[in-house]
Amino acid sequence: MAMDDGTVPRYGKDVSRRIAANNLSDYRSAAEAINTDGTDVMLIQHEYGIFGGPDGALVLELARRVNIPIVTTLHTVLDDPSPAQRLVMDELLQLSQRVVVMSHSAKRILLRVHGIHASRIDFIPHGIPDIAPGIGASIRASLPSGPILLTFGLLSPSKGIQHVIEAMPRIVATYPDARYIVLGATHPHVRASEGEQYRNQLQRLSNELGVTGHMQFIDRFVDLAELTQYLDAADYYVTPYLNPRQITSGTLAYSMATSASLISTPYEYAKELLSDGRGALVPFGNGDAIAEAVLASFPNPAARRATSDRVRAFARGMTWARVGMLYGMTSASAVREARVHLVPATITPPVVHMAQGPSWAHLHAMCDDTGIFQHAEHNIVRREDGYCIDDNARALLLSAYLESAGELPSELNRHQSNWLAFVRHAYHPGRQRFRNFMSYSREWLESEGSEDSQARAVWALGEMVRRTRHPTRRAVAADLFMVAAGSMHECSSPRAQAYAILGAGAAMYSSKTAGPARRLLQHLGHGLATRFDRCATEAWPWLEPRLAYANARIPQALIIAGASVGRPEWVRRGVETLTWLMQGQVEPISHRFHPVGAAGAGPDEFGSLQFDQQPIEAWACASACLTAMDHGEHSQFFTWAECAYAWFHGGNALGISMSNPLTGGGYDGLHVDRRNENQGAESTLAWLTCHIEMQWQSRLKDQAIPSLRA
Repeated sequence: MAMDDGTVPRYGKDVSRRIAANNLSDYRSAAEAINTDGTDVMLIQHEYGIFGGPDGALVLELARRVNIPIVTTLHTVLDDPSPAQRLVMDELLQLSQRVVVMSHSAKRILLRVHGIHASRIDFIPHGIPDIAPGIGASIRASLPSGPILLTFGLLSPSKGIQHVIEAMPRIVATYPDARYIVLGATHPHVRASEGEQYRNQLQRLSNELGVTGHMQFIDRFVDLAELTQYLDAADYYVTPYLNPRQITSGTLAYSMATSASLISTPYEYAKELLSDGRGALVPFGNGDAIAEAVLASFPNPAARRATSDRVRAFARGMTWARVGMLYGMTSASAVREARVHLVPATITPPVVHMAQGPSWAHLHAMCDDTGIFQHAEHNIVRREDGYCIDDNARALLLSAYLESAGELPSELNRHQSNWLAFVRHAYHPGRQRFRNFMSYSREWLESEGSEDSQARAVWALGEMVRRTRHPTRRAVAADLFMVAAGSMHECSSPRAQAYAILGAGAAMYSSKTAGPARRLLQHLGHGLATRFDRCATEAWPWLEPRLAYANARIPQALIIAGASVGRPEWVRRGVETLTWLMQGQVEPISHRFHPVGAAGAGPDEFGSLQFDQQPIEAWACASACLTAMDHGEHSQFFTWAECAYAWFHGGNALGISMSNPLTGGGYDGLHVDRRNENQGAESTLAWLTCHIEMQWQSRLKDQAIPSLRA
């Protein structure tokens, strides 16, 4: 539905209705249409000047009347709104299920000025096209060889274009064939009130400064294809805007998809996008500073290329494909949250889009030639905490699953070799045990690790034996598995027993390791079954007095052990226990997944909402449910797996995403009022591996192809 200010004679077929900005009845009839056409969610693109009434208040008439959830994207967030602006914004925020901002400064202002809870705000970057290098070659060929500066967009006095013109005499003095292109028509609102006064002023200034021959005003709207050609042809893209509080700029966002060097005044959005050396920030209203930025950089094309490469790498997270995926996730969250409050009946589980592959950027950043680091502060590696076999085994497991799914990215192939080398080096032949913790200086900090760390290594090695396509890596993993498997007969921790069973179940697929694997499965499966016989009761069908961590791995291991060695009673016990476990962690109405918190849960606590929820719980539950599904249990377990997976995408108690699809990072935990913003190895690997398992299962749901766990 398009807002109609009378400037566009007709729209394409995608626009179903026009709303006259100042016609109250148009907003009301639009709400009626939305309420009857089966739409799931309404997205409002909010800018104060778009909607009619004082400070755009008429949009509230639409928002009040629709009976579906609203997602509002804020293009302007004022840190000192007028009383009327504050009233409009406060009510719109209250009516919105979720709120989208395109800059972190906008989120900070919302929290400070309007008091909205952080869990309702989603950061989604401004979308940009994916511009192919060289698309502007024909335009560039028609331009002189000197520096080409470009500014595009609807002209208005706030753009500050006059200050770039003031920079041109100095630039032209050094480069006589320099040119500044001003691309775009005058803003229709400016033209309606002032005509072409601003454009005429710019042309007069060019004449007064003697640079008219170095200016090119293209006074028309250009389509995307032509715009991207101009962007690619320019050496510099300049946004000399005058409002320091501007929190977004579509033109600056678009320019990041090109190879142009970026120059901007330091308004809020530019400070965010151009931080970390991605562009030059110059003082407001200072033509000399703009000239200096051009003259200092133009003689060094290698440095400019290096900077533009950094910019384009950063901008890959802003492409329309990524942004569209994020809007889909936010919209799905809004629908789920509204259903929880409005529909007192059982609903389908949260649906999360799984076709888009995750980014490997954060995982790559967490690794060096030794292995994967344990921890991060936010998304920055904490090298002082060193490495551990737990996380290197998890990373090796992820890479094995990726190979089995036929899509091990090239950038992870080298890391797989390093992760396997770390596990191999961790083995202490004298003690016949794996060491766990290693310092950043590559010194082992212990002679042997915990039983859990031993078993995680065995699990990863078993999966490598089964899945890797590298014969040498498979041989190394097989030799190490057989050496390590013997010592696992002595482990007493039920989770260590479960991890080792998962590895042995995978190693059964190789004739070389099948013998040791079967013996381990029989011994450890019997151990788990005996624990259940001793401890479980009808009221508390668990093998310990309390639930602890990674609980779902235990019934998952029973299912695998029983299926591998022909003990159907173990499979049955595993399925029954996993059913009980999932029923206590998935809300029956909202289908939100609430895993047992880090403190664990006894009989009086299980089934109630707990916090310090950990990503490994969501991964373990999803994976275990998929295992049950692979062994004959179908729809209910896949539903539960989807619920556990959705925890990473906002299907949790706070409705907040626990993964970052732009970087592939996973957040370290969900607290009562916030998420832990750190993105360590365990959390990141839990999210990525869960994604791969779910993606693969979803892809094969209707195909007669073995799953990752079958």
